Amino acid sequence: MRIVLDLQACQSESRFRGMGRYSMSLAKAIAKNACDHEIWLSLNALFIDTIPYIRQSFEGLIPKERIFVFSAHGPVAEADPQNEWRARASELIREYVIISQLKPDIVHINSLFEGFFDDAVTSIGKFDSKILTAVTLYDLIPYVNPENYLYNEQIKKWYYRKIQSFKNASLFLAISEYSKKEAINNLGIAQENIINISAATDESFKPLKYSEEQKKSIFNRCNNIKEPFIMYAPGGFDERKNIKRLIEAYGMLPFTIKKEHQLVITGKIADETKHDLSVYAKKFNIGNNQLIFTPYLKDDDLIALYNLCKLFVYPSLYEGFGLPPLEAMACQAATIGSNSTSIPEVIGRQDALFDPFSAKSISDKIYEALTNDSFLNSLKEHALKQAKKFSWNESAKRAIEAFEIIHQNHNSRKPISADSKLSYKPRLAFLSPLPPERSGISNYSKELLPELALYYDICLIVDQPNVEDAYLKANFSIHDIPWFEANIKKFDRILYQFGNSPFHKHMFLLLKKYPGVVVLHDFYLGHVINWMEVYGYIPDFFKQSLYYSHGYNALIFLNENAIKKTVYAYPVNKKILDDSIGIIVHSQHSIEKAEEWYGINHGYNFSYIPHLRGCAKAINYNDTIGIRSTLGFAKDDFVICSFGFLGVAKLNHRLLNAFLNSSLCKCKNCRLIFVGENHGDDYGKNILETIKKSGLQKNIEITGFVDETIYQQYLSVCDVAVQLRSISRGETSGAVLDVLAHGIPLIVNAHGTNAEYPEDILIKLPDEFDDEGLINALEKLKNDAELREKLSIAGRKYILEHNNPKKIANNYFNAIENFYLNSEHTKYKNLINLLSNIDTNIKPSHKDIVSISESIANCSFKTSQKQLFIDISALVQYDLKTGIERVTKAIMFELLKNPPEGFRIEPIFFDGDHYRYARKFTFKFLNIDQCGEQCGINDDIIQQGRNDIFLGLDLNWEYLEARNKILRLYNSYGVKIYFIVYDLLPIRHPEWFPPGDTKKAFENWLKMIYEVSSGLISISKSTANDLINWFKENNYNRIEPVNSAYFHQGADIKNNFPITGIPQDAKLLLEKLYAAPTFLMVGTIEPRKGYLQAIEAFNLLWQENISINLVVVGKEGWKGLPINQRRTIPLILSELIKHQELNKHLFWLEGISDEYLEEVYKTSTCLIAASEGEGFGLPLIEAAHHKLPIIARGIAVFREVAGDYAFYFNGNKPEDLAKAIKDWLNLYKEGKHPKSDDMPWLTWKQSTEQLMNIIFNDKG
Repeated sequence: MRIVLDLQACQSESRFRGMGRYSMSLAKAIAKNACDHEIWLSLNALFIDTIPYIRQSFEGLIPKERIFVFSAHGPVAEADPQNEWRARASELIREYVIISQLKPDIVHINSLFEGFFDDAVTSIGKFDSKILTAVTLYDLIPYVNPENYLYNEQIKKWYYRKIQSFKNASLFLAISEYSKKEAINNLGIAQENIINISAATDESFKPLKYSEEQKKSIFNRCNNIKEPFIMYAPGGFDERKNIKRLIEAYGMLPFTIKKEHQLVITGKIADETKHDLSVYAKKFNIGNNQLIFTPYLKDDDLIALYNLCKLFVYPSLYEGFGLPPLEAMACQAATIGSNSTSIPEVIGRQDALFDPFSAKSISDKIYEALTNDSFLNSLKEHALKQAKKFSWNESAKRAIEAFEIIHQNHNSRKPISADSKLSYKPRLAFLSPLPPERSGISNYSKELLPELALYYDICLIVDQPNVEDAYLKANFSIHDIPWFEANIKKFDRILYQFGNSPFHKHMFLLLKKYPGVVVLHDFYLGHVINWMEVYGYIPDFFKQSLYYSHGYNALIFLNENAIKKTVYAYPVNKKILDDSIGIIVHSQHSIEKAEEWYGINHGYNFSYIPHLRGCAKAINYNDTIGIRSTLGFAKDDFVICSFGFLGVAKLNHRLLNAFLNSSLCKCKNCRLIFVGENHGDDYGKNILETIKKSGLQKNIEITGFVDETIYQQYLSVCDVAVQLRSISRGETSGAVLDVLAHGIPLIVNAHGTNAEYPEDILIKLPDEFDDEGLINALEKLKNDAELREKLSIAGRKYILEHNNPKKIANNYFNAIENFYLNSEHTKYKNLINLLSNIDTNIKPSHKDIVSISESIANCSFKTSQKQLFIDISALVQYDLKTGIERVTKAIMFELLKNPPEGFRIEPIFFDGDHYRYARKFTFKFLNIDQCGEQCGINDDIIQQGRNDIFLGLDLNWEYLEARNKILRLYNSYGVKIYFIVYDLLPIRHPEWFPPGDTKKAFENWLKMIYEVSSGLISISKSTANDLINWFKENNYNRIEPVNSAYFHQGADIKNNFPITGIPQDAKLLLEKLYAAPTFLMVGTIEPRKGYLQAIEAFNLLWQENISINLVVVGKEGWKGLPINQRRTIPLILSELIKHQELNKHLFWLEGISDEYLEEVYKTSTCLIAASEGEGFGLPLIEAAHHKLPIIARGIAVFREVAGDYAFYFNGNKPEDLAKAIKDWLNLYKEGKHPKSDDMPWLTWKQSTEQLMNIIFNDKG
């Protein structure tokens, strides 16, 4: 079973009370004892801060993928009448998404009576009363005592609505025998529908020892408790908790007892309540140091107080169970309590009970326990024994057993067949090409319609000038598309017959507007969609459909391979699948294709219904002789036919070659007939040429297109048929069925749907057969009349059993009705109707409607295709062409071209309010002709789904607060979030960046990504270590740990979507670089890059008449800032521009193309990496890619990247670098300098794979 546990009780205010503790413990125990059952949790996104704790609490018990978070539009707390519409709408959405998305066998609501003071959303049977729902029954205190708890009309309205919802439950799990009897007596719950599963304590509640130092710390946290003390943990402060009477009883104790024993009351308490109780205590001469109210206690402190108290007292007037006394006893606390309701079940000892309505009775029992050591010790001994009688495992097993029984009983009910649900014929719009259109589907529909008319009142909708079939015209009304749209409300059902030809061009837009059941005759629809684009039916339709169905990698394939290969390579059918109510296919092969392309959890509703075909009537011998004569055959000719249009996919050339190389070609009465129209391209010409060269034109014939009458004539005289296939795209061959129906012995190869036919009705060659196998099959059938007869009988029998039109029509009816009754489309339509019919005094605002729509969208699984979002917000706004942008583009391109299996890649950007698809940018980035808005290529708001992945690839500090909010939501919905961290330089060295808020902005960005991420991925080990250290230094902690990892970048510029173009004067410059040893520096002109030191160092070397060149390749940084905020950049620029060696030995190439940079690398002698701080050091590996030697500053990250393959220098003075260059030159002359030839480096493909391995191997 799939069991969904609603755990809002662990999110709402109830989490601070017994119900929350009970719900958490029971849910964990159910997960531990689930065996083969699949446990899911359902949580509420309005309590987003509670979700990490709950997920972490179930670590190792329930996979995070099974923790489902539904989205509600708040506020919905019903204490405020203004929230009423939102509350009703959220109830519907919660039930809808749990049923629609999780498809549970049973839902267990741990606490139904939620949502008055906070934003919990609970209900039963508001959307669908058929789903099995269990509910935990704690108590009926407000129902039994309305005068004390239902104190105004609003809370009455809320509570009685919950009572009605409560009664809709299928199963009630009482937490005590008392609460069980109470429900039976007060609500009339049937005894067989309610069981007592009891309660227990967590294993953490046990006897513990504490040092004096630990005690002191605990007591200080709990408002200065002193030993010994009396403890009460009420789990709330309402009247039934009897706190005032306990205070009065405490006040009645002798002065000496009170002086030695504080009364400690634990739990979350409102300031007003605390003040009132403190004032009340003064009436009994109880001082502030005697009555202690603790803050809300975490479990560790609560357990400590249970262990350290001298006496635990529980004076509650009314409890469904009473968890605190059981927790206290589990810690071996001497425990006394009320003699009312369920409390005696829990305490299990008569002499430990008192009358909770009598302060004197309470006081006397406290006094007895505190003054009678024997009694006190016996209470302690009893406590552990009694606590062990209660077990969460036992409670969970009872609950699971009850789930199993009710589920079994539910499933054992006789299902209602589709036939019995309808007392009338629904009106069905049937959209299909019909005769005389030259389409196999038109003939198929003609054959189906008479039988389907037994179930439906059918109207034929066509997009053709006329229908010629007399039977169809006599029995069905026939209308065009405008009439259909004008009369759409007249139809109960719509059926679309979809194929891969222009005969179906009108159906695409109609299906979007008027969803219906689709009969998908061809799984691949690229040809018709391309036809619609080419002939202007829908502009850019193929590109739009290709992107929609298969993502950017398919568009890249189109760019590289053109349309002809693309229509065969991709199905391009996702829009049809998405828009349909359900899909009927004629083969399991099509369903397998859907799994292949859209994943095993594609979420589509398929129904497999074989192609219909009636067995052909037997023709007497004389008639056969006459037909043979008409077609030009002698009565003893052995006729081999292949039916259908000729083409590459039909392998007609293989049949022709096999015939010509077999003994049959030598037999004068053996005829090979291709019954169908020849391919008009080179393929058809080659077939004709082969026939001509064979000299057997009299024996081998291509008929051209034949009408139905002639087609049937060939079927009636054919002795053997051969129907071969390749490049199958999910279609079912009607010709194969016709052949079998006529009892013609048949040869096929096991390709596509042909592989599904049983071996005993035909000869099935391997999919990749050889000519010899086909020749043998032909000759065997020619020579073995007995085998031909056997196959003839078996084929007709198979058709009769599997493809009988009456049976197929009944299957159609059941499939269509099931789709309309149970499809996601129907559920969604029902939800919209129910939402529109909510009748409240407060009407929804426009914002409410928009937010509710977003809530529905946010809850969707979108299982058909998972998405990997790449956040390129900064790149979309401005491409600075710095290192980060180069990395972003390189990785993005690799992912777009080669997406991880099961994912589609979607670059996105943040607009200040929402994340949007970056389609326009990406189309431009990939040099794809952009589609206009007409075909749907817009930067829409993203639709994230569970198990999607978000990758923050570039660096963007804008809109941090808004992004934090939305990414936390994504995280709660099950989206895994990763950010790339390039370095921590703005924090570690703010002097290298513009003065102002850079450091603060970067710290805020780091804080944001730490809070929302599943993992943080650095571009080097050095950066990863620095990141971890920074979080430790700043005491960053999370309930759910954030994983840290690193990867290295790529070096192949050519494969990094390079910018091309070389200026005309480049040759002259490159010649100058060849003339002397040339040192290259690559990087944006910024303070940290070491340019000033390098220029001064070269000044020293030039002064010594050392003939060397320095080339600086990099754009001017921080151009938009005032000069006083640009640090040393103006000075660097001045040194470059005014230098006397400029364009002689000093060269500055600003903003050059990647192609030009490649040439500069080739002509250079050595790379200088003088930067004082980097996250990685991309120029080092690019240099190694070109086998260019390296001089690098000896910082940790450069040593990590280059290892022993570089020459290192230290120091910030020009002399330090000048000396290093001279030393290197000396080594270079002798060939002893460190070489980068064997330095390890990655391609961008390898770098991206490394990054993906980190993400997909992350178990967080």
